[in-house]
Amino acid sequence: MRTYLASPSKGLDGTTQKKWDAELEAYRTVRKEGIQPDGTTMNKITEAVKLSDAAGAAYGKDFSLATPMPEGA
Repeated sequence: MRTYLASPSKGLDGTTQKKWDAELEAYRTVRKEGIQPDGTTMNKITEAVKLSDAAGAAYGKDFSLATPMPEGA
């Protein structure tokens, strides 16, 4: 059981804490699967999972996205 501090007048909101906890839990889950997202935000986690599923390999461990080369290089 967790306790959430909620005091909107002070800028504290239980929803923000729950979102943060969900992102960190999703990050832990994909790390256990061998996937290494580029960050802990849900967008980066989701992108790493999609790329891993499409490639059939763990993003960040077995492959990563390369930085695009500049034109004329």
